[in-house]
Amino acid sequence: MNLNYTRIWLLLAFTLVILSLSSCSSQPPLVTVEEAMGEDHGNVPVQQDTDASGPTDWEAIGRTLGCVFAPETCK
Repeated sequence: MNLNYTRIWLLLAFTLVILSLSSCSSQPPLVTVEEAMGEDHGNVPVQQDTDASGPTDWEAIGRTLGCVFAPETCK
């Protein structure tokens, strides 16, 4: 019975070592800002909101949220 526990612990330790070494073996690809900004997403149409039931006063909503998160800026 003790031999079985030893085998299990050795297998778990070996698996942990292999996983640790494999995670350090490859470097992630580097993407420059120019490459990221140069991506072309094609002609994606901009959808207009045809539903008029949403909020209309975005400026007031922004001021209210600003007061919630930074009360010292409110008068």
